[in-house]
Amino acid sequence: MKPKIFLLLFLSLYIVNCTLYITHATTRYVSKTGSSTPPYTSWETAADSIQKAIDVSWIDDTIIVAKGVYYESLYINRTIHLIGSSMDSTIIDATNNTEPNIIYFYNNNSSMKYFYLLNSLPGRIGINTRNSNIKAEFCRTKNLTAALSINFSSVHISNFIIRAYNRAIRDECPADTCHSVYMNNIIYGENVSETPVLFAFGGKPTFINNIVFESGYCLRGVDLQYISGGVIKNNLVSGYEGVNIRAGQIVADTVYFENNISLNSEIGYSTSTAHRTVIRNNIAKDVLKGIQASNGAVAPDYNLFWNVGELTGGTASLGNNNIFTDPMFVKAQYQELAEHTIYICRSIHLQ
Repeated sequence: MKPKIFLLLFLSLYIVNCTLYITHATTRYVSKTGSSTPPYTSWETAADSIQKAIDVSWIDDTIIVAKGVYYESLYINRTIHLIGSSMDSTIIDATNNTEPNIIYFYNNNSSMKYFYLLNSLPGRIGINTRNSNIKAEFCRTKNLTAALSINFSSVHISNFIIRAYNRAIRDECPADTCHSVYMNNIIYGENVSETPVLFAFGGKPTFINNIVFESGYCLRGVDLQYISGGVIKNNLVSGYEGVNIRAGQIVADTVYFENNISLNSEIGYSTSTAHRTVIRNNIAKDVLKGIQASNGAVAPDYNLFWNVGELTGGTASLGNNNIFTDPMFVKAQYQELAEHTIYICRSIHLQ
């Protein structure tokens, strides 16, 4: 009987412990009108600082932040869930802080949404991750040297509006184990010197349904500099002086350029590892060269070309199913979409 009694006691303690763990997650509040009384579990006792609420939180706690301007930088080293009121009204302003990052995620799997990250003058990193597979959505950034600096992390970033002063996204994963996803974002630069979207080392990124455009003299738009593989799909990229979408060294797998629209550039699509690149179902319009390739053969197929000086260059040789005709965008000028997007960005004070 003793073994049975021991087993029953063990199971009872295990169930109690699991129940305590499951019910442990707490909702905490941040507001400029609360009394700032720990543990900040009501609007009446809400913290007056986001970091104060983070510091008393446990794993999987949720922190709800009221509208207002919060002059601080955040350090997050546990998995929590940050929820602002909206990307317009919940503002984290790091202007007067000395920290290099507005939000630094270290070794956790947190989530955040509905925040506006800004600095009064260009500088600082907006979101910096290290070994953190975060999910972030519906946020805006302004006046940042890098809006997103992703390191050793598989993140999911969606529905951001990024006014790029230098880098919008820099994603590095030397361990080559990362599979970040970026989707439904708007990235707008003006006279930016750095490539706005850079996958610099390792990993297999997915970059889909994004709008990336420039009204200055930046050399490249989306650059997969050194990666294992990746998917670049359903994007509009326009206005980069050298090349809109480029794959550099692809070291292991395959990069797919599919269903993209490339406008107003010297080169629409480029790859330096042609034998590891698939280019299909894209549009190249108003570019000097449609597709440039080197280091192996690639046969782009099912693409559409219009007002292109040279269809291909280097080792690219077109397949048999490409189309050479006006894509007939709405009102005949696709630039209107970019102009309309610029108007939206300006109307919400991204300038």
